[in-house]
Amino acid sequence: MQNNIPKLRFKEFTDEWQEKKLGDISDIKGGKRIPKGHSLLTKDNGLPYLTVSGMKNNSYDFDEVKFVPVAIADQIKNYKISVDDIYVSVAGTLGLVGTIPKELDGANLTENANKLTNLRANRNFILQYLKSDRFSKLVKNVKTDNAQPKLAIYALQSFKMNLPEKIEQVIIAGFLTTVDEKINKLEEKKKGFEKYKKGVMQAIFSQIIRFRKPDGSNYPDWEEKKLGELVCFHRGNSLSKSDLDSAGKYLCIHYGELFTEYSEVIVDVKSRTSVENGTNSKTGDILMPTSDVTPQGLAKACSLQISGVKLGGDINILRPNHLVNSIMLSYLLNCQKKKIMEIVSGTTVRHIYAKDLSKLIFFFSNSPEEQEKIAGFLTSLDNKVKLITKELEQAKLFKKSLLQQMFV
Repeated sequence: MQNNIPKLRFKEFTDEWQEKKLGDISDIKGGKRIPKGHSLLTKDNGLPYLTVSGMKNNSYDFDEVKFVPVAIADQIKNYKISVDDIYVSVAGTLGLVGTIPKELDGANLTENANKLTNLRANRNFILQYLKSDRFSKLVKNVKTDNAQPKLAIYALQSFKMNLPEKIEQVIIAGFLTTVDEKINKLEEKKKGFEKYKKGVMQAIFSQIIRFRKPDGSNYPDWEEKKLGELVCFHRGNSLSKSDLDSAGKYLCIHYGELFTEYSEVIVDVKSRTSVENGTNSKTGDILMPTSDVTPQGLAKACSLQISGVKLGGDINILRPNHLVNSIMLSYLLNCQKKKIMEIVSGTTVRHIYAKDLSKLIFFFSNSPEEQEKIAGFLTSLDNKVKLITKELEQAKLFKKSLLQQMFV
């Protein structure tokens, strides 16, 4: 098979693809920096300005739109982007590619992005090509080692891509756009479930929603409890990243994984170690990080449903008493982030201490049966989110595979 014919192709097409430079099939122009002495506005005055922070792959986040002061509108009026153009971020986060919604047609464009305009090939085909690994490799290879990496305009102009005839471009772009629409729907569905879960948690833990006994009667009123009455506190032991070993003898959790790998309930531990010393978990232990560079990460709790796991340093271990449902308490703590944030201390590195956690006061159910119902209900919502997430990941992998096989 020749190099300029894709592996996966609609059967009615047989012609070879032609290599073109991106600069030959589009005009590539930069945006404009706001003049010194002026700042962007957050209030809508009809002069939108688009920055990299609002750029997502495919579109633009309306919540991130800023606005140009009227006094300098004429100075940057020639640096606008239209709905027919494609943006590419060239500084900050590199290589974000997308188009803007019609509501932002004619918005001013940041100097940290370029636009592809006057396109001489199908716009959606170019857009899909720039989402492929081929363009990702360009971004990785050309960025500089400066404090702020920059994707130079000449690198974009010189980027080589292969083009089929116009009708094939249209058909390929339409097919891939359909796949994108499915991915977008799954992302919206996931966001919807997550929003619903958050609202339900708030309603449950503020007792707006209450579960009932099997006979229809009410469970006892919740009572104020100090966290120290519900759990006893322990501390993880030293476990560095270098101690992690995929062939290790023991399951383990490094404190950094609490930020990135786990949610409210842990039923599957991802890492192992051969380190003999350390703190071993008991089923139902609630894990919270003790330090982080940002305070938000400290207000997170994970209920570990596995015993004998080696727990690393910088982990607060909350071990519930026998009348406390660990999973319910984990959801409660995650729902009370604002209260937990109030006891975070430190400046550069933030800390949260067991002695301060123990004094926090929450309303809590004294009924193990009600606790179990709450834990089961919230876990079922999480499982739905996980199923959608898995479907979303599979759709993204399918799309990635298509890009690899349909482009040359």
